[in-house]
Amino acid sequence: RTVLDNPWIKLKPFPRQAVFLALDEYLEVLFGGAAMGAKSVAAIMAAAQYVDVPGYYALVLRRSRQDLLLAGGMIPISLDWWKGTAATYNGSTFTWTFPSGAVIQFGYCENAGDEQRYKGSQFQLIDVDELTEWPDENQYTFLFRSLRKPHGGPLDAVPLRMRAQTNPGDRGAAWVKKRFIADDYFK
Repeated sequence: RTVLDNPWIKLKPFPRQAVFLALDEYLEVLFGGAAMGAKSVAAIMAAAQYVDVPGYYALVLRRSRQDLLLAGGMIPISLDWWKGTAATYNGSTFTWTFPSGAVIQFGYCENAGDEQRYKGSQFQLIDVDELTEWPDENQYTFLFRSLRKPHGGPLDAVPLRMRAQTNPGDRGAAWVKKRFIADDYFK
């Protein structure tokens, strides 16, 4: 229901995307794979899954503001999907507001300490695209403190979700592998 019947998700998910989107019972999920695997599109799909719920907030992060704006990047994809719809985009805050009042915000954590800007916020989804670009695991784990929701009301049906996508390699590969892949995985 949150994907196939969702008018805000403009593409039918590929099988691996569908599995990623169906894992609501897990707080934390990593979607890994080679380049061009449609992982970033899955991030936008995940953010849009609950935009029909009043009070829903999602945060989608890249390493830098420029990464969000690149051709084929997160913001251009969202503009392609939602420009001209009942959702409204604020280009100065990189925020989409949907008719229900739900919000998807695009952000970044380029430097140490940038994660602090989200500490007083409340998100039901935080998604980090290209996680291995983050050299410091502490920056990532700090964000869990903003993953919360009020008790009662329409948000009760929305799961809290920390999601990430990544390609193999890059400067944070060691900590990402240690966090998400069991030592005996490749045996």
